[in-house]
Amino acid sequence: MSEVKVSVIMPVYNGEKYIAKAIESILHQTYKDFELILVDDCGTDGSVDIAEAYKRIDDRIRIIHNSENKGIAYSRNVGIDECKGKYIAIMDDDDYAFECRLEKQVKFLDNHPEYDVVGGKAQMINEQGIIIGPNIDVLKDPNKIKTMFLFFNLFNNSEVMFRKSVIDEYGIRYEDGLLGMED
Repeated sequence: MSEVKVSVIMPVYNGEKYIAKAIESILHQTYKDFELILVDDCGTDGSVDIAEAYKRIDDRIRIIHNSENKGIAYSRNVGIDECKGKYIAIMDDDDYAFECRLEKQVKFLDNHPEYDVVGGKAQMINEQGIIIGPNIDVLKDPNKIKTMFLFFNLFNNSEVMFRKSVIDEYGIRYEDGLLGMED
């Protein structure tokens, strides 16, 4: 695959129930210059079979197989190490992206070189895909963002895009062993 602007990283582990919709939400983006890196973390369901079926019909998909179950942080780091994009977007195998997510985030980062990370709007849904809470809107005030980061992480993984150059420059990686708070 030639150079792409965006690498979307999606760890895959026992997500059979949701992964098709997650993959489709990326493949149907209004922005098309991306690769989708699926990192197989050795689950026990049919997730990887579903991913392989999509890979056969879309050459923007790459699947990397861990040798054994290593966890989500390790799998995200494998994706970071393998990606070719200038920007990295994070997804989980049970998340769905708004169809204009990549387009809006790329446009913002292209036009604002002083920013390294961008988030986005999110909605919480239940297992049936029904919205179960209010929208989680984008915070735009840099001072408010800095202040709130003192107390908690403002971003959901499935809404984040960041510059690969910053991750590489500072050696930033996801950390294992943090009870689901690796981000």
